[in-house]
Amino acid sequence: MKKAPLIFAAFTLLGSSHLTNLVFAADPQGQRDTSAQTPTEGDAADQAKALKAAAAGEPEAAWKMGLHYQTGDGVAKNLDEAVRWFSSVESGLTYRALGDLYRSELSNMPVALKWYRKASELGDAKAYQALGEAYLKGNDVPQDYAEAIRCYELAAKELPEVTSVLADLYEKGEGVPMDYSRMLKWLEQGVQQEDPRATFKFAKRLVQRDPQAAMALYKKAADLGNVDALSAIASMHLDGDGTPKDVREAIRWYLMAAQKGDIKAYTQLGVAHQNLSPPEHETALEWYKKGAANGDITAMRNLALMYRNGTGVQQNAREAISWYERAAEHGDVDAMITIAVTYQDGQGVERSYSNAGLWYEKAAAAGDDASNLSLASLFAHGLGVNRDFNLAVDLAELAISKNERAKFSFQHGWENWPPEFLKAFQSRLVERGYYEGAVDGQYGPLTHWAIHALHSSGKTR
Repeated sequence: MKKAPLIFAAFTLLGSSHLTNLVFAADPQGQRDTSAQTPTEGDAADQAKALKAAAAGEPEAAWKMGLHYQTGDGVAKNLDEAVRWFSSVESGLTYRALGDLYRSELSNMPVALKWYRKASELGDAKAYQALGEAYLKGNDVPQDYAEAIRCYELAAKELPEVTSVLADLYEKGEGVPMDYSRMLKWLEQGVQQEDPRATFKFAKRLVQRDPQAAMALYKKAADLGNVDALSAIASMHLDGDGTPKDVREAIRWYLMAAQKGDIKAYTQLGVAHQNLSPPEHETALEWYKKGAANGDITAMRNLALMYRNGTGVQQNAREAISWYERAAEHGDVDAMITIAVTYQDGQGVERSYSNAGLWYEKAAAAGDDASNLSLASLFAHGLGVNRDFNLAVDLAELAISKNERAKFSFQHGWENWPPEFLKAFQSRLVERGYYEGAVDGQYGPLTHWAIHALHSSGKTR
């Protein structure tokens, strides 16, 4: 064991006033909250005893001393002193603390890894966990899934939370072959070790097969602190899945989830209140607004629907579009398409093909290839834009080659397109080598086969 700093030197460094202010309330796992503790003169003897233990080379005491210097808790923050105390004792706890310090405070991952390895050699489970993460992500080491799993498996012997990490790897096939049985094995171990996340994930896999067992595990996960389990229990009560349908009971569980910070629970409270008999639309509206204020897209869409349909509120198409726009600003492609269709059809607002085109363009840019077909239709008909058959053909080709829905829509609605466009599109199919028939604007079996071939190829110019 390394020789600890001399206790005389430690007292000289701290001085009596600083010694009085130190509160040695931390624990090796870093789980206790010491923020509300106020040191008194009566603590001085205990603090001196703790300092003496640290100076004598007791790992936990040295770890606490280093942690106070690292965080500036009771003393001026001093990373050099933190390093000195952490390195004063040869133990997994203090060496792992050095790894954490170099990683988080000094952003020096190579040195952090050196200390994590030393800590792991002394059996520290959290050091194995940190190494597993480094090898999994390739953080300053070559990515090595086998080594990551080895480290995680060693960590899982003492750290229940690692079991769900291992389960995720086997579920996704990340660095290992997908293996459902091994995934379940690690989740079961997590349940036995009372890991909240593993218990929740295992319960999810039981819902269809054994909803009552799933409910019991969800409740266990909730008791262990898993917030998602609260909403899962609520959903089962709302749907009558494995338990008699009870909307009021669902609301009770959603409220617990909301109180613990589950934003989606706000939205689900809105849904639940609309499922009461009679529905409580006003209360639902307030919960949707809370969900929307916290960025939940579903809440924004549900508010839009209420205003669009006049459900519990006065029908207001402009207000509906306003909520759809907020959802669109958060990246909701469905909201973009709904706005486009609303303007194109003039549903409660003045018809505007130019506005429809702008929103179809946004939806296409956000990844909805089918919206390119809607844009093609506007250019083919000259609605809100100058008629441009070449651009319309380009857009239609892009949509059909990439999107099954666009292909189906075009094949079943080709008669709604201008004859000039239909001929131009047949010419494009000839250019691509998919069609050898007449370019006459008539879409018979040969043209439909060519459209199918275009879609199957997924190729565009």
